Amino acid sequence: MTEISNPTVLNYYQASSNDALDATRAILLFGKNAATYKFALLKTLMELEPSSSLEYSDIGETFVRHLVEHHKICPNQYLRKQPTELARQMTSFIADETDWQALLNTAEKSIYNNVFDALQNIGNGTIAKEHRLIEHDKENRKIILTSNLNRIQESDSLRNLVSQESEARWRVVEEAWRSEVSPLMIFDSRDSSFFTSIKDHRINLRSAVATIGPYQKGSCFYCGKPWDEHADAQQHDFPEVDHFIPLSLLARQPFMNVNPNGVWNLVIACKDCNRGQHGKSDQVPSNTYFKRLLKRNEYYTEEHKHAMRYSILKSLGVSEGITKTQQTRMLTSVHKELYSSFDYLAKWAPRSLYWLEEKL
Repeated sequence: MTEISNPTVLNYYQASSNDALDATRAILLFGKNAATYKFALLKTLMELEPSSSLEYSDIGETFVRHLVEHHKICPNQYLRKQPTELARQMTSFIADETDWQALLNTAEKSIYNNVFDALQNIGNGTIAKEHRLIEHDKENRKIILTSNLNRIQESDSLRNLVSQESEARWRVVEEAWRSEVSPLMIFDSRDSSFFTSIKDHRINLRSAVATIGPYQKGSCFYCGKPWDEHADAQQHDFPEVDHFIPLSLLARQPFMNVNPNGVWNLVIACKDCNRGQHGKSDQVPSNTYFKRLLKRNEYYTEEHKHAMRYSILKSLGVSEGITKTQQTRMLTSVHKELYSSFDYLAKWAPRSLYWLEEKL
């Protein structure tokens, strides 16, 4: 593959520390979504112990189990109009019409090369060799695990984090395929999760922290402090979902055709910034953070097949029947119109910046 050519994806990749976790998140956010195999593979790798290599047979059982679990609740695990051979076999297995070994054989024949070879392709290129998680040894039917992947596997907290974020991304992608166009993802403050609805049926899309968090690389949107997903709700580094433009203010703008609970308006903040003594509360953040919001939402639009992109379009009332360039311009225009409508208010910024304090 070539170097990453998509400027938005490259910006995300280069702005990180390029450690193992950042590389994994880049794969989750910007890797191709022609099928859900990458999510199943990453979840599988998180369940295995660190090693130098894995044979196909070491991977198959767990890999296919994850696919079957999702296929049971959503048979849309691929982006084709007609079912793949593996999809047909999974359907037959679930109906007790074929056995487990036949299903494993089909998986090995039809998808292993594709998922191993394409896992690390993002932004019309591939991540740098020094940041890759695996290398594929086709001749010996195995994959080589790099030290980057082993570092994640050696940490229980990182394993759990990657698994949770993989599951969240998986739910979003498969739900977009189920409805053939990305559904409107709505935030539910009662359990801090996203959901969508098909007719009268509500479908939970997992925690908003796990869905949005990878775009922020696990750090507070405002002060840059890393959050701890295991923290108690009263601890300063507990991650909370914040409405960038507060609901109380958006309610005063009835002329704007926007959904305040859409992904465009949600960020993850630490407890101190969100509702601490000097926290944001119902204030509008300064222009610095508005620019950051625009950049974050631009990342959404580069997801392959645009599951998140179309959710944003719907949340902001932007037409889907126009070119991507026109959509981007309209998204930016709506963002700026919303923000400028609150120019009369004093803007908020955190009193301390974690990332700055670390440098001093």
